[in-house]
Amino acid sequence: MRAQSSFEYLMIFGIALGILLPSIYVFYGTAVYTQDILLYSQVNGIGQNIIATSRSIYYSGEYSRDSILINFPAEILSIKIYDNHELVIYFATDRGDDSLVLWSDVSLITPIDEGGGVYRLTPDVFTFGQANVKVVSQGDTVLVYLEGYS
Repeated sequence: MRAQSSFEYLMIFGIALGILLPSIYVFYGTAVYTQDILLYSQVNGIGQNIIATSRSIYYSGEYSRDSILINFPAEILSIKIYDNHELVIYFATDRGDDSLVLWSDVSLITPIDEGGGVYRLTPDVFTFGQANVKVVSQGDTVLVYLEGYS
């Protein structure tokens, strides 16, 4: 009789584990995926903000300027501009490094010229957190730089 009740307890324990372990796996995977989606949304917002402000300053005329206060997440690795029109934000996710490419209809440059049509917005010693991004119209191009890093 004792053996039968012990076996029944083991069966209940086994069934509970059989339900619990897959549930934990599914919920953990969903949580990681949700964090990546939130990061992607935040990075997209930063890029869209830079491009919208650049467009506004460009059409306001030469010597127009504006400042954007942006909260950069710790996962941002670097921000570069390719061929004066592609704003590329490199960032790290739980699944590996990723990038977001945004197109600007106005010509963008930064003070950090890497050559070959590549400009870098973030310096080598970039720390995350709040930073002022300065946007200045120079006539045919828009200069974008981080305050204190140019």
